[in-house]
Amino acid sequence: MTATEELEPFDVAAADIVFFVGWRSAKSLKIGHVNVGQDAAVALKAMAEDTRRAIIEADALTYSADAHPEPGEFVDAPLTAADPALVPTLRHPEQAELLTPEKVRHRDIVIYGLAVVANNDIHVYLRKANPQRGLKKGKILMSMSDVLTRLTDPVLALDDRFDFVITESRVAVLRMTVFDFVFRNAAAVAQQVPTWISSITNALPLKEGAAEALAAKAASDIRLRRRLQSIHESGHLATVSIDDVRAEIGRRGLDEDELIDNDQLVFDDADPFTLLRLLNEDLFTGGFSGRHFRASGKAPL
Repeated sequence: MTATEELEPFDVAAADIVFFVGWRSAKSLKIGHVNVGQDAAVALKAMAEDTRRAIIEADALTYSADAHPEPGEFVDAPLTAADPALVPTLRHPEQAELLTPEKVRHRDIVIYGLAVVANNDIHVYLRKANPQRGLKKGKILMSMSDVLTRLTDPVLALDDRFDFVITESRVAVLRMTVFDFVFRNAAAVAQQVPTWISSITNALPLKEGAAEALAAKAASDIRLRRRLQSIHESGHLATVSIDDVRAEIGRRGLDEDELIDNDQLVFDDADPFTLLRLLNEDLFTGGFSGRHFRASGKAPL
């Protein structure tokens, strides 16, 4: 089924919800849940319903490492694209730590979300943001009715939409950068980097040590990992020769001496992106201006 088909029959208003927040601890994402009052639950469900409706009404893009949805679009990704170790945690935040106000105050929150439970199905709505941003250090917060009252408990300022939704078997993604942040930093994803690099080395010669240097750099840079994954998924380099690369370098106005040495590709640790942009077809020339550009994302026509 598609993400839209899994979202359409889901009744958010009648569902139970668990609100959670997440923070980075070392290299992993930790979460804890927060008790929710009735008025807050109504508002949170309305936010989830707005996101669900926006996805249903949007155009679906096929998932790829290069996909970047524009307004009115979303990426329909398979659940296998997400971190298999993290998804169960997000589906069941009630099993995580119950956070007291004091614990929330001292967490550097990077995500928050809802687990929405209806008819034994669980959908997860997630937003990348710190709901305490601008509300902590140096601020004195007050509420006003007839008189001003100082607020001493933590205040969470939530946005009105979520960035992606995990359904039964899909992930409906409105912001791929958030999907990357949550899932592509996972150890399981990092372990795939050597396989992705082999899609280059199996087709084209690299200078000695270049593959190892690329792997080391990609281990700490999600943008490099995204391009390596895209090259691997496309498989287009299988029929590309070093002469083809040399010709493409000329078409894109690049310096061949910086990218090829003795018929071998050169990986420059100081400029790791140019080679991967070239191999991932992220460089293009304006048909009218003749100017050279680079693309941050691509969608097939």
